Order: sequence, then C-alpha cells, then structure tokens
Amino acid sequence: MKEYVDTHTEPYALYTISGRVTDPKGYPLPGILILTSPAYTPNTGDDPSNYPAITDETGRYSFTYDKAPATEHTVYTQLSSFWNDPKACTSDSIIVNFAEIELSNGKGMLIGKGAKEVNFQLTRKE
Repeated sequence: MKEYVDTHTEPYALYTISGRVTDPKGYPLPGILILTSPAYTPNTGDDPSNYPAITDETGRYSFTYDKAPATEHTVYTQLSSFWNDPKACTSDSIIVNFAEIELSNGKGMLIGKGAKEVNFQLTRKE
C-alpha cells in the first residue's frame, strides 16, 4: 500500500459538511443537488458528479471541503434533472462560517478536521 504524502504548501483544514433534505412532513427528498457559493466544484452540466453532493434515497448527503482559509460559504439546494418537474420544490440555502467550526486532530500542514451538519427542509410546490 502506498504511503500518503501531504503535498499542501500552506496550512489547511478539512471540513465535512453533511446533512439531510426532507419535506415538511419529514419525508426524505432524494435527487437534490447540494451546491456551494463560492463554488466548491465547477457546477456545470446536469451530471450529478459535477456537484459536491446529491442526496441519496434517505435524503442524506455528505462532502468534504479541503480549504486553507476559514471563510463563509453558502450551501444551497437545487433539484436535479431526475425530478420530472425541476420546479417541484422550493430551494433553500444556509451560510456556513468555517471559522466557527471547531477543529481537532491536526498534524503537519493539516490544522485540523471539523464537521458541520446542515439540514434542509424543502416545501413541495402545489
């Protein structure tokens, strides 16, 4: 097995963002794209692999940010093309301030690891 070599040239932190997307009754909403602004990945095309995360059948998602500076980012939802009606649900967004996430397990250039749960409740449009 190949040994991991940290190639970062400045201190950085790993942030895991995870959560669940449901409707007001608590039912999971699969196929919801999770995006960030500023963009974490190039959000282009309709291929879900181009986005940080997409909710699974239980409405859960997770992705890891490899960031040097601790800044604010907006995490928001968007329906994927898997939905018959791309406007079937409202969208939602939450601002995440990475500076407020507690870090642990730092070593070398890795300042530490942190995690934040970000849940969304989307309303179905009539």
